[in-house]
Amino acid sequence: MKNNIFLLILILLSIAAPPLIAGAETEESLYIQGLHSYITRDFKSAVDEWRATLELNPNHEKARDGMEKAYKKYNIMETHYYRGLSYFKKTEYTNAIPEFKHTLMINPRHEKALFYLNLCYQMLEQDDMLDEAERTQSMAEQLFADGELRKAQALYQVLLMLEPDNMEAKLRLAELDELINEENRKNEIALHVSRAQQYEEAGKYKEALQAYSAAQQLQPDNQETQRVINNGIQRTRSKLEEQKKEAKIAELITQGDTAFSVDDLNTAKNRYTEVLGIDPENKPAQQRLHNVNKRRQELEEQKLLAADAQQQFEFGKIKYNEGDEKQTAAELKNALKSFQTAYDRFETASNLNPTLTNAITYLSYTRDRIDFVATALEKKNRELVEQYLKTGIEYYKVEDWRNAISQFEKVLEIDPENTIAIEFLNLARREQLYFDNERVSEDSPYYEIVAELLRNGKQAFSKQQYEVSEYFFNQILALFPRHGLSQEYLLRILYKTDKNEFDATVTRTLEDGKELLSQKKYKPALRKFQLIKKLAPDYPDIDTWISRCNPPSPIDPAMIESKYNEGVALYNTGNYPQAISAWQTVIAMDKNPSRNRRFSDAVIYIQRARARLSGTSSKTVSYGSGNAESRSLYYKGVSEYNRGNYKQAIALWEKVLRIDPNHADARRNINRARARLEQINN
Repeated sequence: MKNNIFLLILILLSIAAPPLIAGAETEESLYIQGLHSYITRDFKSAVDEWRATLELNPNHEKARDGMEKAYKKYNIMETHYYRGLSYFKKTEYTNAIPEFKHTLMINPRHEKALFYLNLCYQMLEQDDMLDEAERTQSMAEQLFADGELRKAQALYQVLLMLEPDNMEAKLRLAELDELINEENRKNEIALHVSRAQQYEEAGKYKEALQAYSAAQQLQPDNQETQRVINNGIQRTRSKLEEQKKEAKIAELITQGDTAFSVDDLNTAKNRYTEVLGIDPENKPAQQRLHNVNKRRQELEEQKLLAADAQQQFEFGKIKYNEGDEKQTAAELKNALKSFQTAYDRFETASNLNPTLTNAITYLSYTRDRIDFVATALEKKNRELVEQYLKTGIEYYKVEDWRNAISQFEKVLEIDPENTIAIEFLNLARREQLYFDNERVSEDSPYYEIVAELLRNGKQAFSKQQYEVSEYFFNQILALFPRHGLSQEYLLRILYKTDKNEFDATVTRTLEDGKELLSQKKYKPALRKFQLIKKLAPDYPDIDTWISRCNPPSPIDPAMIESKYNEGVALYNTGNYPQAISAWQTVIAMDKNPSRNRRFSDAVIYIQRARARLSGTSSKTVSYGSGNAESRSLYYKGVSEYNRGNYKQAIALWEKVLRIDPNHADARRNINRARARLEQINN
């Protein structure tokens, strides 16, 4: 029965639970409302309000603890009520009465419990009524004596149901009402103070002031409480005034910033000065005033920089002439840099003095030359990419991994996203790694050590000192686990010392080779099979396994040739995307350059087709060289130098070098300025 009642209460709570309170309710206001409901014995509302608090803040521990307590109270209350109702329905009125009384002692306003308790009393005999009244009065007096005021109040109300004319009960109820009202008043004061403190912590000083004032209107009689309330009112009023001042300062700062953004420096200065009139220590206003003065200086410097325009214009013409008739890739790069430097000079000259029509004209000429040189450099780079790719693939065919790697790296220096170069660079590096681990190159720091171990191992083997020989070769394998010669000698030692173990090792080596072959790692697999062939020439099927390491092309060469010719035809008709697709198919048909005779041709033609495609698309050319900020600083330094302010010029050019360490003009001018300073000091 208990479980059924508990389940019913859970269902009722879930159905009755209100949605999250909308509007301006905050987690703390909901929490305070829950406290108020709990104090006034409205446990259901307390549960709902604390649940809403937790939906806003799942980590609100006070709300969680309070909800558990309120739910427990509510559960006990409803359990007593439904138990009493069960007894009532079975006409067991004497059993139902205590349950309804317990319900009312938890919540004196439980209307249903009052209703059914009244019905129960109507069913009692007169003598039973008198006994019940006596028991109820005795229990109420005991609860009053124990300070359980609300429970006592509930029972005195029940007593009046039995004896409506009981004057003692009426007087006691009047006394209890006064005591409970006083207790409620103190609780209300505490709630207002708590709410005020929460608002104050959240920076909501207007709401905090209202809550402190509400607590003060309830006239607390505790001096400490009065002190807390008075201090809170004084403190929040002060904070409100401070907020108003901050809002005014923010408004003035915004107005000043708006004026500063359009170079209305007088208005900006006035607004920032007003801020300092309100708050003399205001750092943002002080900094902004500093920025106003700095901006005034910058505007003056721009006027002075205009005087340098003609000098920059002449320097631009010199750079323009330097960039003509260049051929090699390196010369084209230098020419492009020269034209970009010239463009900087012409651009600055025309910006500082728009009346310099010659500078504007040369600006257009220089842009055309940049486009011309950039196109020539792109063509030269395409030629180099083709050359490096073709050479790299040829080295790859003859297993010259180091040179192949070098060629593919050169491709990626020019074209970092070249997929073919990336793929073959990775393959060549992997093969080189196998090579380096099976042999020790002379440039390895371990070469001398391994050479000495090899000599000692071979010498010991020739003297049939197999244990000693095994020790030396194992030392090599500890450094290079795939060292082929050491593996071979260890197998020879096993052949001499332990035929069974030799056979087992050969079998394992064969299985390793098969596993590599299944992974299409043909060269490592071939090395395994060749080692077995060398030591056991008659090993069953070893020749078959060796032949499988160099499988024929899976595609008919005629099909490859046909697809290659299809790409050529598409290329000749200008269908470059389809041509690229055809040649990529040629490569994919057989990725072994040694077998696929059209592999290199397809790679080169793909590069040419891509170049044709890029030639028809829009390209972004960087006309100016360097960084806009560094150019501005550099020209300011020139202006300071021309006015004899050598220290200031050096400081500006040093800033340029921090942005662009390769700025040769800035570095050269710093040396000139320092030389001038030395002459002045001497």
